[in-house]
Amino acid sequence: MNLQRLAWKCTQEVITTLGEPTMQSLEWHMSQSGISMVPEEFDIKRFHAALYELMGDGADIIMELVAKQMAEELEISADYDKGLIGIERVLRLFEIAEKVKG
Repeated sequence: MNLQRLAWKCTQEVITTLGEPTMQSLEWHMSQSGISMVPEEFDIKRFHAALYELMGDGADIIMELVAKQMAEELEISADYDKGLIGIERVLRLFEIAEKVKG
């Protein structure tokens, strides 16, 4: 599975846990912000920026959950992220996964 698709999958899993009305509201906001929620076009950085615009620091909580889900999927231990928060954790996972694939 490519990392973009994995980020989309994990993001979908996290926002689904927020409940149907919240998920629909987030998807509508993303659409209005020009953010694609289609796996092949999903950009986690753009998603985070739009989410931050909507939720402020709450976006970091969502990204923490996405990072946790991704780490589990990639079988990367929790100590990869010392001192990182939110989107930084997700991007660090991308770096680690690329090195492992390399």
